[in-house]
Amino acid sequence: MRRYAGSAVPWGTVALVAAVVVGLMELVARHPVTMWILEPASVGLLAAAAACCFDERAGAVVDPAPRSLAWRTLARTSGLVPLAAAWTWAVVRGWDSLFGRPWEVATQGYVALLLGATWSVVLRGLGTPSPGARIAPAVVPLAVCWPVAGWLQRRVPVFPHSPSDAFGDWDLSHAGWQAAGLVAVVLLVLSLAEARWWMIRRTR
Repeated sequence: MRRYAGSAVPWGTVALVAAVVVGLMELVARHPVTMWILEPASVGLLAAAAACCFDERAGAVVDPAPRSLAWRTLARTSGLVPLAAAWTWAVVRGWDSLFGRPWEVATQGYVALLLGATWSVVLRGLGTPSPGARIAPAVVPLAVCWPVAGWLQRRVPVFPHSPSDAFGDWDLSHAGWQAAGLVAVVLLVLSLAEARWWMIRRTR
């Protein structure tokens, strides 16, 4: 498994994203009011990198192999460890600069990793070879544009960006991230179990 993970996970991309996330969040910690837009950018980078960790360019060759999707996913999960570590370091370092909401900010990053991984694992189970590469270019721009679109941010506060609820309800946002994480876990479990729940047949 270690040998497979060493060759299958895009370690260069993982290392680059981890370093960039730490750098961006350092700017947020030093200038939280003016640089907060870099926080959703960091979350988007985490989701994109996590999704790419599970891409399989040779899917047509690997999928029929004896190794199950669960085995391959477990091996590739090692790529999430540096990303999670980088996010943890960034949040802890900027703990006092996150508008008094460090736990909520931390949750965003961890759930983003989970969502990115789930996206790719589910689509890999359906036979798509590189789902991460498909979504990665869109994730960061979407994350950055969401809080800028004031009307959208007020209705669906994904990335609040003020000490108060003036630019997004923190509690509602936190609940939304938790719900998204729960849904991702359910989908991930179904995919890893290779359950064809859309093809359930009636039994007599």
